[in-house]
Amino acid sequence: MSLYARWMALPLKVRIYIGVSTMGVAVLGDYVTSRIASEMEARKELDELEKRRLATTTTNEK
Repeated sequence: MSLYARWMALPLKVRIYIGVSTMGVAVLGDYVTSRIASEMEARKELDELEKRRLATTTTNEK
C-alpha cells in the first residue's frame, strides 16, 4: 500500500487535524526562532555598546 493510499484511508477529520497541527507547530517554531534571533541580535548590540562605553571610560580616566 502506497503512502498516499494510506493517507487517503485516514478519516477526513484526522487528516485535517494532522494538517492543522503541523501548520501550528511550524508557525510556533517560526515565532520562537525569530524571537531567539532578535534576542541574540539585541544582546550583541548591547555587548558592543558596553565595550565602547568601557573603552571610552578607560580612555577618559588616563
